[in-house]
Amino acid sequence: MIGRGRARRTGTSATRIIRSCLAQAIEYHTQHLAIATEVGDRAGEGTFYGNLGIAYGSHGDFSKAIEYHTQHLAIEKEVGDRAGEGAAYGNFGNAYHSQGAYAKAIEYHTQDLAIAKEVGDRAGEGTVYGNLGIAYGLPGGLFKGHRVPHAAPGDCN
Repeated sequence: MIGRGRARRTGTSATRIIRSCLAQAIEYHTQHLAIATEVGDRAGEGTFYGNLGIAYGSHGDFSKAIEYHTQHLAIEKEVGDRAGEGAAYGNFGNAYHSQGAYAKAIEYHTQDLAIAKEVGDRAGEGTVYGNLGIAYGLPGGLFKGHRVPHAAPGDCN
């Protein structure tokens, strides 16, 4: 009985700490937005939304994460930052991956890969290939009709 009560208190404390950390992250990101807005840095505003999406996703609130990644992507498209668009697609991929939606994760990581190649970001290409490898290597990541770019036909069926 003592152990169970202790575990419950520990779980409650952990939840409180997690909420506190999310609140702190949101506060810092909001300060980032205020400065970006003040100095007219529209791309910085996009980065704010991407970072906020990552914060919510890391705390398990994937609907908010997707909402903020959507705003991030829209701003990157507005300012014409292709590398920023790629980063937004990568964030979508990571959020869907965390939910176990591997097909959607692969879809977004594939878009990120195309942009990384377009802008000549070799390090980014490597990161995306790693993300695709993880998504394809997990249960549910292999499915008929969807292949890693450059895979031989039939490799992933």
